[in-house]
Amino acid sequence: MSIEEYYGWKDRFENWVQANHLRSWECILKRYVLPQTELEVIKQISEFNDQEWEMYRAEKMMISLLQQAIK
Repeated sequence: MSIEEYYGWKDRFENWVQANHLRSWECILKRYVLPQTELEVIKQISEFNDQEWEMYRAEKMMISLLQQAIK
C-alpha cells in the first residue's frame, strides 16, 4: 500500500471496526488503561470484574484487528 492509499483505507477500516467491533473502537477513543486496585496496583486478569474483562477483551481485539490489517 502506498501512502496515497492510506487515508481511504483508514476511513474504511474505521467504519468497519465501528460497525463490527464498537467496544474495541471505544478503547481507541477512551485510551484503554488496565484496571487497578484501590492501592493503584494493576489488577491480575483473574481479578477483573465483568465490565473490566469486557473492555480488556475489546482492547485485545482492537490490537489484533490492527495487526491483521497492517502489513
